[in-house]
Amino acid sequence: MAEKNIDAILQRLIRILSQEIVTYTKLLTSLEEKQQAIIQGEIENMKIITEQEQVILTDAKLTEKERNISIANLRTNTDEMKDVENLTQLIAVVETKYHSRLSEIQKSLKDILEKVALKNEQNKFLLSHSIHFVQTMIKDLLTSNESMNDLYAQNGRKINPKYLALLDRKI
Repeated sequence: MAEKNIDAILQRLIRILSQEIVTYTKLLTSLEEKQQAIIQGEIENMKIITEQEQVILTDAKLTEKERNISIANLRTNTDEMKDVENLTQLIAVVETKYHSRLSEIQKSLKDILEKVALKNEQNKFLLSHSIHFVQTMIKDLLTSNESMNDLYAQNGRKINPKYLALLDRKI
C-alpha cells in the first residue's frame, strides 16, 4: 500500500515539475518580448508584458508550493526519503523507473532557469543603459548652449550660443 502511495506522489511530483517547465518557458517568452519592447522603446508594451510576468510568477509560486508539499509527503511516507530536500537528492534515492524521467526534468528545469536568468540580466543591462542614455541626453540638451561658445557659421561669423540651445529653460 505504501508503495502505491509513493508512486502516486512521485507521479504527481513529475506532473508538477513538468508544469514548472511550462511556466518558466512562458516567463522566458515574456522576457524575450520585453527585451524587444525595451529595444524598440515601446513603453506601453513593456507595462503590459510586466503585468503578464506578474501573473506567470504567481503561477510559478503556486507550483513551487505544490512541489514542496509533494516532497514533504515523500519525506513523511518513507524512511529512505526523509532527508530529501531537493531534486538531486530525490533522484539519488528513487527507483530506476523514475530516475531517468526526473533527471530529464531536472536538466530541462536547469536549462530554462539559466536562460531566464540570462535574459533577465540582459534586460536589466538594456534598461540601465537606456536610462543612462536618456539622462545623458537630457543633460546635454539642457547644457548645449553653455559649451558651444566658439562655433562659426558657413560665412565665417561667430554663432551666438543662445541660438544653439536645444531646449529653452529658465533658471
